[in-house]
Amino acid sequence: MDASVDLRTTTDYAGFVQAMTAEQVDLGYFGGVSYILAHHRANAKPIVVGSKSGMTDWHSVFIAHESTAVSSIDDLKRSADSLDLAFGDPLSTSGTVMPAYYFRRRHDLFPARAFKSLTHVEAYDAVAGTVSGGNTSVGALNARIYNRLVETRSVDETVIEVWRTPGFADYPWAVNGTLEEETVAAIRDAFIGLDEKESETTLDQQNVDKYVTTGHEEFGELGDAVRMVVILNDDDD
Repeated sequence: MDASVDLRTTTDYAGFVQAMTAEQVDLGYFGGVSYILAHHRANAKPIVVGSKSGMTDWHSVFIAHESTAVSSIDDLKRSADSLDLAFGDPLSTSGTVMPAYYFRRRHDLFPARAFKSLTHVEAYDAVAGTVSGGNTSVGALNARIYNRLVETRSVDETVIEVWRTPGFADYPWAVNGTLEEETVAAIRDAFIGLDEKESETTLDQQNVDKYVTTGHEEFGELGDAVRMVVILNDDDD
């Protein structure tokens, strides 16, 4: 399929979802939460996700400043009411929604109630930085981003990894529900074909080894998490 592509970027998740709802976007690269919103409001359909080292799952990681003496999830639970917590953007999948979801589901604690205070910091590296600088006790962020910060020594030894969440689906390429299936299939095939050798530069830019097919069923747990933090109402189904 030959097609011309107009590339657009947005400054926030809400604007992106609105653009697809208004049928101004045919194909988009979504964060998990923004995809769930677009699915419910514009019937967006995920077609592929990136695979890195054979993995498509993502994780969130809780980190703490060494001064807290918190080094495990049990320590974190016991001391939560005396600790300040930093999350990412309120609509961030791995910076807010999934860490809050797993903290509730696995440990029966609501972060907004369990901790002394809860603040939101826009960027992942800013979450790590505010913990490293001792400006907050505990933070949660995307685990792959945290790994890179550690590898590049962008965080120091005052930061302790406390707990990683289970894996979850995130970052799909999704199409507008108005597209014909023939067009959708052609777009999907184009992504899958990027694992050919001549496309390595494109894949490197996306920080993936290849793209693999996906479907809405892979995002069921994320949908539950979105409802738990009251971003979606059941009436949106």
